[in-house]
Amino acid sequence: MSDPAQALVALMYALPLLIPAIIGVVLGAINMQRARKAAVLVIIASVLLFLEGGYNVVSQIFIIPLVGDALSWEVFGAINGGVYAILTLSATILLISAAFVGRGKEQSLSDGNADQNSGAGLSHVPPQLSQAPNHRGALVLTLGLISLLVFQPLGIAPWVIGVQDLRAMREGRMDPEGRGTTLAGMILGIIAIVLFVLSLIAIGFFITALANSNWAY
Repeated sequence: MSDPAQALVALMYALPLLIPAIIGVVLGAINMQRARKAAVLVIIASVLLFLEGGYNVVSQIFIIPLVGDALSWEVFGAINGGVYAILTLSATILLISAAFVGRGKEQSLSDGNADQNSGAGLSHVPPQLSQAPNHRGALVLTLGLISLLVFQPLGIAPWVIGVQDLRAMREGRMDPEGRGTTLAGMILGIIAIVLFVLSLIAIGFFITALANSNWAY
């Protein structure tokens, strides 16, 4: 295989990581002022996914050709598995943390608004307290995209967070402007979980079929 073709194949393998990484960085930058901590965590996780995609390209082009001559398959497998495990696990932990960061603060603000409204009436509520907490639609959408394209079990996070945030929007405890992006991210998370379950079922049938096959020739 020629070098340009090999590079193109390596890039195609890395696209499922690079595309969500770019989307995560863009959405994190857009929502930096609205939810700074969550946006920073999403950007860091996206950078880790980008590094994982870059390592995929480097591995396909430069490292794999060395296997068998200067590098054994055992050493390559250990290095490869370790890099992917560290980057994927770190990015997943950061994304899950981003989904929950600031949740307690928003809930406290919501409870404070409710107490103020019931005790003194809406006309006496300061303007900054009368506003509902900012939505996390962009974050939920990012988690949904990454779970669908990269790590399907992560879909549980946008699913759960989406359900909670949509309920908060209906009850007036959260800014309803993010309803569309929140719903879209939640749907993507549900699709990712469904695909993950179907994959497990398919693997189960495949293993069962192998177990029942006659391998004797």
